[in-house]
Amino acid sequence: MEIKYLGVVMTPRFILYLALLLVSVGIGLVNFKKLPAPQKKLTFLIGIVFLSEFSSFLLLRHKIIDSNYVFYYGLQVVQLVLYGQIYAHYFRRQDKFARIIRVGSYILATTVICIGFFHLQQIAFPSITSLLLSLFILANSLMLFLYLMNIDNVTSTAIWKQAQFWINSGNLLFFGITSFVFGFFAYLEMPDWALYLIQVMNYVLYSFYLISMIISVTRRHAN
Repeated sequence: MEIKYLGVVMTPRFILYLALLLVSVGIGLVNFKKLPAPQKKLTFLIGIVFLSEFSSFLLLRHKIIDSNYVFYYGLQVVQLVLYGQIYAHYFRRQDKFARIIRVGSYILATTVICIGFFHLQQIAFPSITSLLLSLFILANSLMLFLYLMNIDNVTSTAIWKQAQFWINSGNLLFFGITSFVFGFFAYLEMPDWALYLIQVMNYVLYSFYLISMIISVTRRHAN
């Protein structure tokens, strides 16, 4: 599978993407002390994504590196650990299950490191590790929705007014659609429309994260 990197040229779409990341990080950092634990970890995650995207753009732009795929491996390790902690927090009432999520994220992160180490010399998209990450996120997203819909866990706050709903919805949409696209074009050159779809899903994902940040900050100020 051959993937073009959309960020080599500083297009308006790429600037919008970076701006969305930066706004989310800014809101998180300004209100960091007031944020609940998942939003604090989400702030770290979005910040690392921003640094990864911007630094890889600069290095590719100045031809210091030939591929940004090494950044994907590092980012996937961070994502697995932080997403694992976020979902473990949401399942904190189910202590054993929360521990399974944490341990599972550490095992998968170690697996990604090992796979990345043996593939550093190959300029190829990390499709295997992307699949592992997607399966981990999708499994947790589906279980969290089932957990939230359980009558024993229903709160007086409407589900769309809860930060975890937006985080979870963004994850389910992004990883569900992108994993399908990557799987379908695993042995084919990815067409432009598929690349744009992935870019749109990035906007959706981080817009949902931004909404979750705003909800958390608003509720904290209200209290």
